[in-house]
Amino acid sequence: MRAKIIIGLAIFLIAKLGFAQNEATGKILDSQTKEALPGVSVVITGTNNGTITNSNGFFKLLPAKEIDSLIISHVGYKTMTVKYHKNMIIPISSSVIQLNQVIISANRDEQVRTDAPVAISILSHREIEDTKAIRIDELLNKINGVYMIDLGNEQHAMGGMRQPFNNYSNPVFLYLEDGVPIRPTGIFNHNALIEINMADIKSIEVIGGPSSAIYGSEAVGGAVNFITKQPPLIPTSKFSIQRNNLGYKRVDFRAGNTFNKLGVNISGYYAGRRNGYREHSDFDKLSLSLKGNYSFSNSTRLNTSIVYINYKTDMTGGLDSANFFGQDYSSLQTFTYRTVDALRVKSALKHYWGKNSKTSLTVYYRQNAVVQNPHYTQKIIDINDPSKEKSEIDNNEFNSIGSIAQHTQELNFLNAKLIVGVSLDYTLNDRYKQYIEVDVNADGVKTGYTKTDSLLRDYDVTLINSAAYAHFEISPVKRLKISATARYDAFSYNYQQAVGDPKFDGKTVLTKFIPKVGLVYDFKKNRGIYANYSVGFLPPTTDQLYRKKEANNKLEPAVYDNTEIGGWYSIADKFRVQLAAFQLDGTNEIITVQNDYDENENQNAGKTRHRGVEYTVEYTPVNELIIRVSGTNVEHKYIDYIEKGKDYSGEIMDMAPNWIANAEITYRPEFLKGSRFGIEWQHLNEYYAEPPQETGDRERYEGFDIFNIRMGYKIKRFETWLNILNSTDRLYATTARIRRGKMDYRPGNPRTFTIGLAYNFTGKGK
Repeated sequence: MRAKIIIGLAIFLIAKLGFAQNEATGKILDSQTKEALPGVSVVITGTNNGTITNSNGFFKLLPAKEIDSLIISHVGYKTMTVKYHKNMIIPISSSVIQLNQVIISANRDEQVRTDAPVAISILSHREIEDTKAIRIDELLNKINGVYMIDLGNEQHAMGGMRQPFNNYSNPVFLYLEDGVPIRPTGIFNHNALIEINMADIKSIEVIGGPSSAIYGSEAVGGAVNFITKQPPLIPTSKFSIQRNNLGYKRVDFRAGNTFNKLGVNISGYYAGRRNGYREHSDFDKLSLSLKGNYSFSNSTRLNTSIVYINYKTDMTGGLDSANFFGQDYSSLQTFTYRTVDALRVKSALKHYWGKNSKTSLTVYYRQNAVVQNPHYTQKIIDINDPSKEKSEIDNNEFNSIGSIAQHTQELNFLNAKLIVGVSLDYTLNDRYKQYIEVDVNADGVKTGYTKTDSLLRDYDVTLINSAAYAHFEISPVKRLKISATARYDAFSYNYQQAVGDPKFDGKTVLTKFIPKVGLVYDFKKNRGIYANYSVGFLPPTTDQLYRKKEANNKLEPAVYDNTEIGGWYSIADKFRVQLAAFQLDGTNEIITVQNDYDENENQNAGKTRHRGVEYTVEYTPVNELIIRVSGTNVEHKYIDYIEKGKDYSGEIMDMAPNWIANAEITYRPEFLKGSRFGIEWQHLNEYYAEPPQETGDRERYEGFDIFNIRMGYKIKRFETWLNILNSTDRLYATTARIRRGKMDYRPGNPRTFTIGLAYNFTGKGK
């Protein structure tokens, strides 16, 4: 008996050893980011024996015989066959034209692009790396329907995206970082991207039209989700420097590695400007991001990130017509400024219960302080005494905590999936505005200021936003997917002021049910169509409600109804077109008007309509050459709008160009490996620079066409590049509008030469 047991154990050990020797293991990573790739298909050549990589990019196969090679394939990447050796690390490259990519922004969960009934555009890591952008608008303006306005020194305002530029003072666009809003609902956000670490951006996903049913309010014109870099699978580091002829300089760094179960990544940059072409236009910015990802097991993972931004800039303002066309870039400002100090901490725990089920819990903390002495609040006190003006110093701070819990369940019928989630955001907002008296010399230059004892505003607001949402999708017939999403939001503003009549203190509660339905039909061979109906919801911000000592309780939330149809068509990996046609109808749209005292006021505009098409066409005649054209043709119109007794219904809205386009040709010659050459065209059509007028013609801005040239060369671990922006040295304005009765131009930069040098290090890993 004992002999039989010993023989049985021996046979078992020999068999186990044999399988272990034949066991095929390895890891798969992205060739550019060096990050692990989950869900990659790994198949033994000539067999049906295959598997997919886990969340750490790891795969394991138990072949019946010795392996010669493996076939590696993944959505959005080139399929490749590799010779196998044990514990190999396999880098794979993205496709030249990305026919179908994995996205995460459409429903807060991973899915392939062709399953999403939305207009979504993706800016890949390769495109971001090639652009070498020093401003966020250089990236976002490549996306159809988007025109981000450069206000100087990384300050910006979003134009386009199914909204006119005159709405940039309203938060009709939602900015997310890995699916979490950068600022809380109700806090003015058009400059929120000052607080993004550009050195940490891996890719960008942009959803056109309302996404309120999944992300809540503010996602009206669109949602921009910045996907950040994760810890690399192997030792990776990068250091770069760049500067230009306009006084700008920047230093970037990144370092990271994965140590068994722990992955770590740190990235950041310092940027600054001194003595630029415009007076009073210096700035400094420090951005830092730290990440730590820990794998408790193959099914449980904790990702934690910390982001810190410190920023200070001079605020020089716009130019009048004489100075703009005379290219006189002197400034009347000498002391105006804006500072930002922002901290974000986030931890996300994700657990896979099985192949078809997973749960995530994200908790976050945000701390933010914006202090400014702005140029745009300066006003004449007495027309008989031009030596004095009044203005303000504005302190706006918030602290917020929040959480998002979500469960995803794939169901065993008709390829159905259910996603449910709840979220809670609790924010304390402190606002303090102090009057100042400004000294003005005989030339109109603002030479200094004196603080006064007079307070314009001093209030606290407690904002609570709780929500529950659900998304369900099903395929009743092959290739057809139908989805329905619904969200219930509750907003609470608790307002208390230290200055003003306490009768305006109190609590305001808003609730909203937000639906969205869509369908997508995939004809296969990279061809498909989709349609959706969605609702956008925009509650007033604290600034809109409490700008004055008397709370603006008459301001109603804006509601938007969006109807959309679109599709995509591709021929192999040579040609791709993506198209979306939409109609976005706004009710109680919040607009900014100037009152009789030349002050900005917010009011509801009755009804508006935004109707147009968005498109992207990509063509690769040969592997060395990529041609892309992106654009939007759109009309923004008042449907029902009465201002001061005058009916402007049917009028075109101001700052609403009907054509925005961006095109680019990139050439990577085979005869000079590692080199790239590109030319980009940015077009903005003319538009009205002022709202509808009772009499007379409206002022217009003619728009512009500018051309950017980019080139670079990589050799071993080194990379160098030269960007020539506005290569024809065109005089243009990024935005122009009537302000205080005359044209106000924000000049675009003259011809700019930016040179850079980078050193990249990649280890072998284990």
